[in-house]
Amino acid sequence: MTQLRTRVDPVTGVVVEDPPIRDFASTMLDLGNGKTNKEMSEALWDLIDKVTQTGKKGTLSLTLTVEPMSKADGGPVTVKDEIKLRPPEFPRIPTVAYVDENGNLSRNNPYQPEIEGLKTIPDNQRNVRSI
Repeated sequence: MTQLRTRVDPVTGVVVEDPPIRDFASTMLDLGNGKTNKEMSEALWDLIDKVTQTGKKGTLSLTLTVEPMSKADGGPVTVKDEIKLRPPEFPRIPTVAYVDENGNLSRNNPYQPEIEGLKTIPDNQRNVRSI
């Protein structure tokens, strides 16, 4: 349901009933000389890409802050835009670590004795066979 609006010009006092309202998309093209629209378009593309890759939801928001430039009625205003992209993240695999006697993290259990004669085989040299 459209609301009936009344605009009183603060300088002339002229009253306009149900003034025409400029569409938001046109205003977006003016913000930052088109830079805001471009950034929002790219951020939306990035968001869609991450959502389809992860299968998780993300958000994109635009906040517009409008402030008068002076205390004078009818003066110009500034419009500041803020874009926030919160894409979904891929799951991160936790690392198991031990705390040593100095309080530092170590991948090796400091309380497990080492067996002499064993050596570590680098991942790229392991021979994995299927049975």
